[in-house]
Amino acid sequence: IITVPGLEIFTAEIEESCPIIEDTRSTQTGLRGRRGGTIKVAIPDPGHTFVKKGGIPTIGEGGDITNTDVKEFEREFTVCVATNAAGINSLEKVVDLDSFENEVAAPRSPELGASVQEAIISESGLYSDSVFVEDGTSASFDGYSLLSDMAGALQDARCGGELVGYMSGRMKSKIAKKGLNMFNQEAISGELYRKAKIGEYSNVMWKNTPMPVLSLGAAPASTTVSAQPTEGSDTIVLASANITTATVIKAGSIFTVAGVLKCDVLGHEMADDKVFVVQADATGGSGTISLKVGEINATGAHKNVSALPAATAAVTWKHTANKKYALIWAFQKGNVELDSVKLDDSGLEEVSAKSPSGKLEMSAVVHGDVNRNGTYRFDVGFLSGAVDSRRVALGYIQLN
Repeated sequence: IITVPGLEIFTAEIEESCPIIEDTRSTQTGLRGRRGGTIKVAIPDPGHTFVKKGGIPTIGEGGDITNTDVKEFEREFTVCVATNAAGINSLEKVVDLDSFENEVAAPRSPELGASVQEAIISESGLYSDSVFVEDGTSASFDGYSLLSDMAGALQDARCGGELVGYMSGRMKSKIAKKGLNMFNQEAISGELYRKAKIGEYSNVMWKNTPMPVLSLGAAPASTTVSAQPTEGSDTIVLASANITTATVIKAGSIFTVAGVLKCDVLGHEMADDKVFVVQADATGGSGTISLKVGEINATGAHKNVSALPAATAAVTWKHTANKKYALIWAFQKGNVELDSVKLDDSGLEEVSAKSPSGKLEMSAVVHGDVNRNGTYRFDVGFLSGAVDSRRVALGYIQLN
């Protein structure tokens, strides 16, 4: 008895509680999947260009431009399902649409929206080649410098189009209070202090939403690369006499490797070190630890390092061990993929509807005695993830 118009209201309210949706893209139109399913999103190879002074480059074997295989890059995303439920009795089933909105959709949409957004950030927020760190406990803390560094990194990486950034309300207030009085007359700066707005700064539209706080663990001294990773690997093994079975390196930990620079979106080498971001918690062994860090590519469409990390190359940790950091996330709009998945609930009484953007789809299935009391399960199936690590910059603000 849940209707399509009712679910359309529900999904619209979910989108309002999940502001990141407006900055994602959806390429898999009509995607159908199931829980545990996967899908791949590709980055096409930009090819190689040869510039010859005083003549036209020749093509072919032995020529200036030789035929090379196109090396496309693919990222695989896994379907997630956010689920909520409501017990609806026979009286509630016959009331008007406004009551469904007030009794079911309105109280549940913020929770569902927040859960979807947390999943998007969890899948996308640490996938980056550029991280900048500021000590938020210092009297000289300058959040605007941090935001400028993040924006500059995206622009230097040739990220075109619109740039967007997200930070928590607390961090937005902390940064805004530092510098708003520099740009406004006293008559209006007080109001801006009260609202603590930043808006567009350094060509990035900054928005606020709850963001993770990273509790980072060990950063072992005298760490090196144990063995050179293979092309396309998402794992790097580090070695140190200070790594033991009690060593835990947390997701979000960051380090650089001597001799490894980052690349822009065309695969051109840049001047800055590539920052490796640990994607999942890891526990050490006897002298070594294996870390998931995202794909490492020295060739092809997702060339993000100037060279593969060499064995015995020195590792420099960019965070302080056992500290908490607020995460700020900036990216080229559309670099985060978000696609709806229509769940196959065949055999059950169900109805479904898409959100206004089409990026989310909700299904409702019922279980129980529909004449007396039924439990409706509301499912939102989706897949998400950041497509290209070169189009993302992260800011870390130390909190303790």
